[in-house]
Amino acid sequence: MWKTVAASGLALGLLASACGTNGSNGDEATKELRAAVENTMTAGSFHVGSVQMLEGTESSMETDYASPDRFSSRGPGRARVTTIVIGRDRYISEPEDIAEPEEVKRFFEANLPCAMTLEEGYLVPSLARLREVENVSRLGGTYSFNIDAFAEGARGTAQIEGGRLVSLSLHFTAPAYGGEPVDERYTFSGYGAPRPIEPPPPSRVVEDHRFGDLPILDHNGRPLPCP
Repeated sequence: MWKTVAASGLALGLLASACGTNGSNGDEATKELRAAVENTMTAGSFHVGSVQMLEGTESSMETDYASPDRFSSRGPGRARVTTIVIGRDRYISEPEDIAEPEEVKRFFEANLPCAMTLEEGYLVPSLARLREVENVSRLGGTYSFNIDAFAEGARGTAQIEGGRLVSLSLHFTAPAYGGEPVDERYTFSGYGAPRPIEPPPPSRVVEDHRFGDLPILDHNGRPLPCP
């Protein structure tokens, strides 16, 4: 998460459906949404645009994902940094507002406790928990649902195309945000496109113990679990 928690992601959405315009409720809509979640999680690669609204402040991030544990993100905030995660290795660039040409900007290296994947909640923390959605209904191409398995009282919407998520929105409150309401929106695109995610050149990487082995926290302020 972004304000007090390392960017992992999150899950909200409006997801477009190829299921027609009629409404459906209960088992049918639940099965359709859960199948789309599974297809998204097992996709080899995709791009995610993330927006979080908290206390009237909007933060955005753009991330490329390549299965099973490679991520390259830019954001959040005006400084905007590049974060590359490959297995347990994490590289965090100097902010874009530092007066250095992009080709010489340094990356600070810090190890993660374990390799992060979508399954553990990296990038879109609620994604895996969408397998446990309840009270799903569909009206046109929009699925609405409750997801107490993610956060008590959490609710969201999603849209599906080609059997996969194309957008996701979530509204919830969580201890990591001081009990403030949080809105998150995700868009998914470019499924299956080549996304070469490699570490930065060794000459631009420096160790920085300020980062240490900091864990990535979930929406409740707890470290994401290792598999």
